[in-house]
Formats: sequence, C-alpha cells, structure tokens
Amino acid sequence: MTHNTAILIYLLQNNGKWVSIGQIRSYTAQVCKSECYKVGTRISDLRVKYGYPIENHKKNVDGVVHSSYKLELYNLQELRRQWPFTHPPKYQSTLKYAI
Repeated sequence: MTHNTAILIYLLQNNGKWVSIGQIRSYTAQVCKSECYKVGTRISDLRVKYGYPIENHKKNVDGVVHSSYKLELYNLQELRRQWPFTHPPKYQSTLKYAI
C-alpha cells in the first residue's frame, strides 16, 4: 500500500476528526512497508493530485508547530464502492456520484 493510500484511508476512518502527524505516522508504520516521514508532502499530493479537501490546523506550543489534518466528507458511498483501491481515486470522480 502506498503512503498516499494509507493516509487517505486513515483520514476516512477518522472522517470529521482532527488527526496529528504522529497518529498518521503510526498508522502508516502499521499498514505500509515503512513509516511515512513526509506526511505534509503526502497530504499535499492528496489535495493537489487527487483533489481531496483536507484541512490543516497548526498550533504553536513553546515555539514548536504541531500540525493536524482533517478530512470531512458527507457521502462516502462511492469511495466504499471503489474499495479496495491501489491508489487514491480522484475526489472529483467520487463527488459526482454523491449528488
């Protein structure tokens, strides 16, 4: 499984909830052959290449920035229909079936 796919699955499992980079890295370590160290890059891929509306929240704690991410989708039916997918499906292709 690719890191992009693993991160999308984790965000979908936690749909509507903020998840930290640490949580995402732990999940990728469990389901992939390696832990994802470039979470921000993979999130960017999911946004830009695949079109997913992923929100970012940054909190500064003692000069250290902690990021968390949230994906909030209301109709997951089409994504479930496409499971299991090797690579994340384009969000636009799933969105048209949600209407």
